[in-house]
Amino acid sequence: MGNKKKADILFDYKAICEAIFNHSTEAIIIADERANVLHANPTAQSLFGYTLEELYGQNVSLLVPHEYRGVHENHVHKYSNNPHPRSMAEGMELFGLSKTGNKIPISASLSPAIINDQKITIALIIDISELKESKDKLKQLNQELEKKVQDRTRELASMINKLENTNTELENTQKDLESALEKEKELNELKTRFVSMASHEFRTPLSTILSSVSLLKKYGTDSKFDEKREKHYERVSSNVRNLTNILNDFLSLDKLQAGNITCSPSPFDLNSLCKDIIDELESQLKDNQKIRLDFKGDKQVILDQNLLKNSCLNLLSNAIKYSEKDIFFSVNEDGNDLIIKVKDQGIGIPEEDKQHMFERFFRAKNVTNIQGTGLGLTIVKRYLDLMSGTISFESNYGEGTTFIITLPRSIF
Repeated sequence: MGNKKKADILFDYKAICEAIFNHSTEAIIIADERANVLHANPTAQSLFGYTLEELYGQNVSLLVPHEYRGVHENHVHKYSNNPHPRSMAEGMELFGLSKTGNKIPISASLSPAIINDQKITIALIIDISELKESKDKLKQLNQELEKKVQDRTRELASMINKLENTNTELENTQKDLESALEKEKELNELKTRFVSMASHEFRTPLSTILSSVSLLKKYGTDSKFDEKREKHYERVSSNVRNLTNILNDFLSLDKLQAGNITCSPSPFDLNSLCKDIIDELESQLKDNQKIRLDFKGDKQVILDQNLLKNSCLNLLSNAIKYSEKDIFFSVNEDGNDLIIKVKDQGIGIPEEDKQHMFERFFRAKNVTNIQGTGLGLTIVKRYLDLMSGTISFESNYGEGTTFIITLPRSIF
């Protein structure tokens, strides 16, 4: 009775193996140690268009496109010297060749085995034509989106090249080892900040764009998805605008470093300018958030209107981003000086980060989830330097920050 049960189990095991082999949706090819075909399941026969009789005894290179056979034979030789379970051509595109001459995108894995003292290799093969077609379509969509920011990307690449050239010049002009080591340390820290900022600020919008495009494709042209399509069109537009703002920061810094931005003072009405700035930022305000202007003193000043406007826009935009409550924007006089303050009730600045706030690419530790390049305050300080002004700040962590601009009323 015991022997009968054992025989039944063996019979069942063999039947199960045959069922798996014959009905598997994966193509299975068994080859000897010389890579000659011993067996192929129905899926493999259907995939490559050969009968088992046509495949038996043939070298598996028959199923490899002609241009890859040299490389394939080299891989077979290496595998025979060290047989172990592995994927074929990992990280590369892999193709099979059908009887009719068609190239078939596939993925494949190899496993060695020994049966009746004979070394064999079992190849499991999957037709990935549909997957490859989907990836190609996604790649095409990505390329179309990238074209929209291609010009800006070129400008960014140009700026990076200038930075690298400047860094090289700095390293070549060091007079002694101590100075060279100090400059190299500073350079490495700057590169780390730049890579950290760029990888986050570019990857996040691009990922959002790709996700929206994928969903737009899924919705098709069905009118019932009009609202959802509009939402994702806005997400794409918003993230492209964010990327443009990032690139504008890079270009502004590049122009400042090259000396292409100068101070051009002229008389203008400061009160009117402040109101225009508030109107321009209206669309950025959060729900129930306002900018409260307190203007005191003479309205007429002689400064560079564009530099002052861009400085105030930057500080107020930051205040909107880092706060949920109202922002206080004040202008007062102190003798012949103007005192402009931008006060928010937001997250504040950690004590250990305060000394670095005007450094390039620096962002405080508590703003990691809020978009920014770490260049805004650097640019504002450079603008104010051109107008003989200064900037400082007061901040309590978790309670808010006040930035203070001091400028002469008139510059000539």
